[in-house]
Amino acid sequence: PGTQSGQVFNLRGRGLPRINSSSTGNLHVRLQLWTPDNLSEEERTLIGRLAEVQAVPAPRPKGLWSKIRESLGA
Repeated sequence: PGTQSGQVFNLRGRGLPRINSSSTGNLHVRLQLWTPDNLSEEERTLIGRLAEVQAVPAPRPKGLWSKIRESLGA
């Protein structure tokens, strides 16, 4: 939700290795989303069923301190 077609994400340090360096560059990802104009009744039913199955909320990302505690075995 909220992601638009053509939106560009910059993933720092996830790109190609830099020449004569141990670091990596940035990876730029451009999204191309396609949304159908007209859905048949069967397609609407299937999408509704899929929404019911995926109704489980996504886990919240862990914060910095949680990651540190986890890495220290606490």
